[in-house]
Amino acid sequence: MGTQGIMKLDEFAFLNQQLAGMLESGMPLEGALHELCESTARGELKTEFAALEKDLAAGSNLTDALAARNLPDLYRQALQAGAKANDLPTVLNTLAAHYSRIHAIWERVRGILVYPAIVMLIACAISVGVGLFITNMIFLFAQDYPTHGWFNLHDHPAYSSRAGMLFEIWMPTAALTAITVTAFLLMWWPPTRARLNWRLPALRDVQLANFASSMSLLLSGGITLPDSLKLMGANHSTDPLGPELDQWHRRLAAGNTSIALTMKSSSLVPPMFAWAVASSGSDLAGGFAKAAELYHRQARYRTELMLNILLPITILIMGVIIVTQASPLFRMLGIMMDVLGS
Repeated sequence: MGTQGIMKLDEFAFLNQQLAGMLESGMPLEGALHELCESTARGELKTEFAALEKDLAAGSNLTDALAARNLPDLYRQALQAGAKANDLPTVLNTLAAHYSRIHAIWERVRGILVYPAIVMLIACAISVGVGLFITNMIFLFAQDYPTHGWFNLHDHPAYSSRAGMLFEIWMPTAALTAITVTAFLLMWWPPTRARLNWRLPALRDVQLANFASSMSLLLSGGITLPDSLKLMGANHSTDPLGPELDQWHRRLAAGNTSIALTMKSSSLVPPMFAWAVASSGSDLAGGFAKAAELYHRQARYRTELMLNILLPITILIMGVIIVTQASPLFRMLGIMMDVLGS
């Protein structure tokens, strides 16, 4: 499971950095967990760490104690590998850097999604206000000039009926609202969001960078490539990458020893990713780290480009809809001029 269900990624990274510092100072893991819980505000992560400290103090080994905790699979596996290598501080610092990097890139993505969403919500509010203003103006006109109001406007070439006039005024608001609701559903409904994460280039780069970083972390901790792929496949079981990782795992089980051939013909992972991993030869952890850095840089560039494209488009949509919505008022002003002239 992801760390988002426990607490924010930046806080999760900070607590792991604190835990590593206490272990580096010579404090045992149980004592470090106790001190960490004492200084941590209430939350699910504090509850899990407190239970982990209690289990370790009761004599459980780290593997069994971690298995009972609601912590990310990647985190549990990395800690177990660090304990076997007797190097938990290094693993915890690596985990802190990993989650901090993921937090930074996802914050950038959220910013890209939030700014256009705010513009669209403001546009909806403005459109409703414009619609109410225009409708009120037309009602006032109909009251002041009853013989030229809606009862007789069907004779005017500008409008055929009262219903048609109201439709023209409020149709842009309905269209803008529909666009906004659809956008929010696409961004926040989990199944759709999972698919968009692998369809939009900027979001796909983020996913590839996070996947490569996780693989590097597992492999550097001594976990084999097949086991790492199996674990990551379980973590991505609900998104399109899961079946790809299962296929890679089957190729390795069939005796394929080349990482480039293992990742060939992938519909999600581009050849450049496979090249970056394979370029480090037998150092697969370093190869995945290289791919993570490459796609983090590309994700930063594409997210900035995406923001620069989305904001003008949303502002343009807002302007076009509001101008379209205001056109009945301009025509009504023309009718009023005709009435006053006669």
